Amino acid sequence: MDKQRGFTLIELMVVIGIIAILSAIGIPAYQNYLRKAALTDMLQTFVPYRTAVELCALEHG
Repeated sequence: MDKQRGFTLIELMVVIGIIAILSAIGIPAYQNYLRKAALTDMLQTFVPYRTAVELCALEHG
């Protein structure tokens, strides 16, 4: 009789648990990263306008 090969139910449940824990940590961290990246992009978009306003304020008092 050949011995069957495969994973036990316990092994599969442990792997699913590990994936769930890593997802619970990783997804919020990635969302926070995306939020910070969007904020940085927005701030970089406004740099030329800020410079123009500062020049106008210096020229016109």
